Amino acid sequence: MNFHPDATPEDFTHLIGNYSIEPRLAAHKKKSNCEAVCYGHEDNKNVPETFDARKKWPQCESIGKVQDQGDCKADYAIATTAAIADRICIASGGKKKTTISAQHVVSCCKNCGRGCKGGIPQEVWSFLSRRGIASGGTYNSNEGCQPYLKEPTGFTPKKFYGAPAFQTPKCEKVCYNQQYSKSRVREDLHKGK
Repeated sequence: MNFHPDATPEDFTHLIGNYSIEPRLAAHKKKSNCEAVCYGHEDNKNVPETFDARKKWPQCESIGKVQDQGDCKADYAIATTAAIADRICIASGGKKKTTISAQHVVSCCKNCGRGCKGGIPQEVWSFLSRRGIASGGTYNSNEGCQPYLKEPTGFTPKKFYGAPAFQTPKCEKVCYNQQYSKSRVREDLHKGK
């Protein structure tokens, strides 16, 4: 069980941190004169009935793992960094298995949103290509340069979901995982390759 049995729908709403990118897309479209591409049902002829990425790429163990965001509305960062790590593994044929730090995104990507108060997944992809993202795993994992700092949801039984969001830790330029081989974030940045 991932959540306290007494959790209410409001408790779950408190954890949602994705913002809409629609206003930014509208502004970008005006500037770039770019049209969206739409696909119809004709384009779906070769789509299989079922597909399981874990079976297609079993060498990429990161696929299918779900990280707990705790009381930080970091779903925008966690989901996107997981997808980035999966894509790196798939593109390398399973040779590059790295964890990408959701914490680095939450704390350091100002265009992505408001840290633990939510953000925009699309901006995480831009941050990846512009600046790069450090490695880092789940809470207490000792994986990578900057593992996630917030304990899992329900970690403390008396603390419940309606509490204010976790304060966003400041952006660190050092690897705070003392067991990691690199000491500075700039030595550890991944740009999706």
